Order: sequence, then structure tokens, then C-alpha cells
Amino acid sequence: ETKAGDLVSIYKASIEKAIEELMKRTMEIGNDANNLARALKNESKTQGNWGELILEKLLESSGLEEGVHYDRQTTIRDNSGKPIFHDETGKRLIPDVIIHYPDGKDCIIDSKVSLSDYLDYCNAETDDTREQALKRHITSIRKHVKELAGKDYSSYIQPPHQRLNYTIMFVPNEFATQLALQNDRLLWREAFDKGVFITSEQNLLALLRMIQIAWTQVQQARNQQEVIDQARKLLDRISDFTE
Repeated sequence: ETKAGDLVSIYKASIEKAIEELMKRTMEIGNDANNLARALKNESKTQGNWGELILEKLLESSGLEEGVHYDRQTTIRDNSGKPIFHDETGKRLIPDVIIHYPDGKDCIIDSKVSLSDYLDYCNAETDDTREQALKRHITSIRKHVKELAGKDYSSYIQPPHQRLNYTIMFVPNEFATQLALQNDRLLWREAFDKGVFITSEQNLLALLRMIQIAWTQVQQARNQQEVIDQARKLLDRISDFTE
């Protein structure tokens, strides 16, 4: 009976300790989640880093190769190699990504996160607060469009690269993007007229895959040409040998 009682006590203590550890870990997870939510909502730099991370993952999953098909966080430079500075801000022009098309054209992708007002919209408890959050969210998207249009990245791309007349503004949240576009039908068109192409994850991934397919076709064509060239050289040597 004594041994059985000791085993019960030990087992009970083990369960209590396990429950205590579980509760402690649950509280830590809750605190971490709250801290993350506050960081994403209040810290613009953290939001920016998060957006760049999502963009990086999309590029990796598209099959494009960094340093060949695109460059990340690269300072735009002139023909002599000197960094180019923005005319108004005086800061270096460092877009998130420069995509290289097979035909020599370059396209800028810049991540712009609009999360704070979107979270307010999702957490709103009344129709009025939800409506106000939606207006702020759309205003935030418009502000990013204006900022990106003002930088006019594409105009600074130097030969031999050719520039496209628009910049892709990547908003790394499908629901937040669609919420703004569906509730302001003019938003997308107004941005496009300013040379800014608003896109979310699904559309951007589709675009990146199309570029990757184009690069694959170009590479296949180059390989075929190399085979033809080698075959021609071989025939020439056979002809010389026969003569």
C-alpha cells in the first residue's frame, strides 16, 4: 500500500508538473502571438520586412534564379556604375526586386504592406468602425501607390536594359488587396494610369511563372542552336577529312 501510495503521489506530481509546463507554454505562445500582432500592426519596418519575406518565397517557388533572372535589394546605377539618387528625396534607389525578362527588359517589383487598417477592419465590432477602417485601408493603398509612382523606378533603368513603363506594387495579403479593389472600383485603374500595377500573391505568382516559362523556352532555343552549331562544325570537319 505504501509503494502504491508513493507511485500515485509521484504520478500525480508528474501530471501537475506537465499541466503547469503546458499552461506556461500556452501563455508564452499567447504572448508571442500578441507581440507579433502588435509588431505587424504598429511597426511599419516589421511589416516591410514581412512583405519582403513573402516576396522572396514567391520568387523561390516560381523557379526563377536570383542573380540570373532577378536581383534583390540592388542599387540602381548609371552607365558608369555610380548609384542613382532620387531627385526629390536624395536617397539611393533600391527597389525590392528587379526582374529580368529574356528580351532584355527590366521590371521593378516593390512590396507595400497595408496591414494595420485591414486588421482593424477584421476586428471591428460595429458597422461604423468597420466602415471607417475600410476607408483608412483604401487610403493607405492609395498612399503607397502615390509613393511608388513618385519614385518612378523604371525611368532610371539604364541601357543595355530596357525599361517597362510600369512598376509592380506587390501587396502580400490576398484578402486585404481584394477588399480594397472591390470596394473602390477606380483604385486599380488610377494606379495603372500612374504606372503602378497593383497585384497580390496569386496574380504575381502567375506572372512570375510566365516569365520563368519564357526563360525556359529561350534556354531551350539556345541549346538547340548550340546543337546545330556543333553538328555544322562536325560536318565541316568530315567534309575536310573526305577532301
